Amino acid sequence: MNRTKITKLVSGLLIVVSTLTLSPIEIYAAESVPNVVRARATYGNNTQSDCIVESTTGSSVDSISVTGISLSENFLEIEKGETSTLTGNVLPSTATNQRVTWESSDANVATVNSCGTITGVAEGSAIITCTANDGSGKFNTCRVSVIDLVTNITLDKLRLNVVKGNTSRLTETVFPNTAKNKSVIWKSNNKKVAAVDSRGIVTGVADGSAIITCKARDGSEKSADCWVTVTDSPILLDKLELINNNNYRVIDIYSDNENGKIVAEDKVRDGETYYAETLSDKIRIYMEGPDKDYIKVFKFTSDSILDKDAIDNSLSLGKAAMVDPDNINLSSGITTFIIRVYSKKPDLSMKYDDNVVSEYKIKVKK
Repeated sequence: MNRTKITKLVSGLLIVVSTLTLSPIEIYAAESVPNVVRARATYGNNTQSDCIVESTTGSSVDSISVTGISLSENFLEIEKGETSTLTGNVLPSTATNQRVTWESSDANVATVNSCGTITGVAEGSAIITCTANDGSGKFNTCRVSVIDLVTNITLDKLRLNVVKGNTSRLTETVFPNTAKNKSVIWKSNNKKVAAVDSRGIVTGVADGSAIITCKARDGSEKSADCWVTVTDSPILLDKLELINNNNYRVIDIYSDNENGKIVAEDKVRDGETYYAETLSDKIRIYMEGPDKDYIKVFKFTSDSILDKDAIDNSLSLGKAAMVDPDNINLSSGITTFIIRVYSKKPDLSMKYDDNVVSEYKIKVKK
């Protein structure tokens, strides 16, 4: 067999790669890293290699220093709990030591592992630094912003009853409070029955049901729904005697001499509630509580009290306003009334009798 010395010129140094006893010999690949030269020889159909490295001068191969580092991103926005990987490229590509170290300026906000994989921990900002390991001092940075996505949305009503042509507002609450983007999109699945605008104001369009959806804009896909039932417009009863039918009930409204409040009292059965449309924009009606059997109407001021002058002014003809329907709790199959008061010039002792009261009815549906 022939002994063959294989040599390679690396960075101006003659390197004895190996001394092989194989013949014939063909070198088809060679590469170098600091102080190591690899060569491969082929003999017949067998591939052989020798790991012996010799330098004819006794000195190591010249090293090439890092001149810079490029990153795949210099600004990154991730969600809490999300991961993303940065790529760091050492320059030049022929640099002897290609290794780098990754570090986060605030591990409470974002962490990074040895592969450049970043994990969002909490809302905030952190600087991720990639530093060359060859002692050149070269580095590059990426600013990472960790954001909170919406985790839940709730609505103040899960069911809403709206009279055709009337409006009612839905109010959303977005969680968590620290969510970066708390804006929402409102949508109706049946605009022919109920429409909704960008503020959550629902308008009854036609008799029927629709689902109003409030959805987060931040891509979290979080949403909340409200089931809306729209009923036809109330029908005015032209003759007051019709209300004596067993299907109707009347609420007498009168002023209270003792404390100046306008009071309406009537027994309220379970599952029923009343609200009033009056000729004043200063009168409200509400249920005292679920265990009470009466309703009060009063001027809605800071102290919730009507004095004599306020009563004189508040019941003037021609100033009609629907009370806030948010307090209405309608049930299926229950006939609910809207009371309209037509006033004469009142005084504290006046009682509103059947001559000045007309009545609407609404049949509530699910």
